[in-house]
Amino acid sequence: MWNARKWVVSPGAFADCGYQWGNLNDLGEGINAQLPISPGLAGCTVDNSLLLTPDNRINVVRGGVLRYIPDSLTFELSGFGWGDVAPVSSIGLPAGEPIMSLALTGIVLRPPGSQVPIYVLDGGLKRHITSPGVIDGCGYPWQAIATVSSSIISSIPEGPALQGGACPTLQFPFGTLLQGPDGAVWVTLGGGRKWVSSYDTFTGCGYQAAKVNPAAGTVLAGLGVGPALTSCTSTNSKVTTRDGNVFVVLAGWKRHVPSPATFDALGITGDDLIPIPDGWLTTAKPLLDVAATGRLIRPPGEQVPIYVMDGGAKRHVVSPAAMAACGYGWDAVSILPASTVGAFSNGPVLNGTPCPQPTFSDGTLLLGSDGRVWASQAGQRRWITDSTTFAACGYRGIDIDRIADSIIGALPLGPNLTGKPCP
Repeated sequence: MWNARKWVVSPGAFADCGYQWGNLNDLGEGINAQLPISPGLAGCTVDNSLLLTPDNRINVVRGGVLRYIPDSLTFELSGFGWGDVAPVSSIGLPAGEPIMSLALTGIVLRPPGSQVPIYVLDGGLKRHITSPGVIDGCGYPWQAIATVSSSIISSIPEGPALQGGACPTLQFPFGTLLQGPDGAVWVTLGGGRKWVSSYDTFTGCGYQAAKVNPAAGTVLAGLGVGPALTSCTSTNSKVTTRDGNVFVVLAGWKRHVPSPATFDALGITGDDLIPIPDGWLTTAKPLLDVAATGRLIRPPGEQVPIYVMDGGAKRHVVSPAAMAACGYGWDAVSILPASTVGAFSNGPVLNGTPCPQPTFSDGTLLLGSDGRVWASQAGQRRWITDSTTFAACGYRGIDIDRIADSIIGALPLGPNLTGKPCP
């Protein structure tokens, strides 16, 4: 692998690689001629330079730092060539975060040649895929099959053959940043990837160049492609963090979506989600939960039951008369997928009073269709009479919740809020 020679193309490249003229050795044309020629060496500090350091570790230069490539399989799956590696003694670049290993479950690979076996990695083992039908049945794209050196494949322990059934799937760690051969940067989420469409998007989503990992086209082909990312900070962007929490962005702040039901009520889908690093974007108050006690839900369709939530259970509101007796408004009914509604346990049916009613913590800001903003306090609603009062109370527009007029109207009316003290 290292028994070759590279032409150092210029004095500048010689100096850039830290070589010293006093260390030159004259081997003679006979010995030189016995060594195969690798690609010329134009320098050692530009991005994607591959360097072999005295500790026998191969590093790649990315963003002015040395990033260690942890294994031979990752080297080849990153799209690197062994002939591009240059030996150095001291290069003067700081060490960065190692490149992430691509020896991942779900990677499909084969040795060079024709009529060769195809394998899928599964928990550190390679499993022979027994037929093209199994490849198709597992949903492995043919363009995702990487050709890897025979010696590397031989070094991977072998597991049971894959003949069908449960198939190992490729899934990168949350929010992994991958850069393909064309320079495009992608961020992973589950079994998919999304193109980070601009530098502003990259920085606005809290991504860091030092964490971008190179990946060959075959690796990228193993991931589904989702909608491109254009912004993480614009209003109504939907972002998600490593712990699975989902947020809606408002004016650069993020508000937590408190439940799957609220997720569905907002019409959010998995395609909408953008992975962001932990701690990115300032967190505001959570959104109101459409599955909180006193909130009304129903599945789609005609002649379907309406339920009121009560302590996490749904209670069937049996008639329009019961709706009226409880003071419930039809404008307050949230339509959720039938599967979401069905997932709630059933409580006792509701024929009339007493009725579960929505409650709000002090200082919750509610907006109705008339444009007036109310602050809740001790179960009442208080009208914030002007913007001066709003500002004096330290309220923020991002914390206002739009809610059905019937819910606001059901709250007892308290005194107008004209100044401090504020709830």
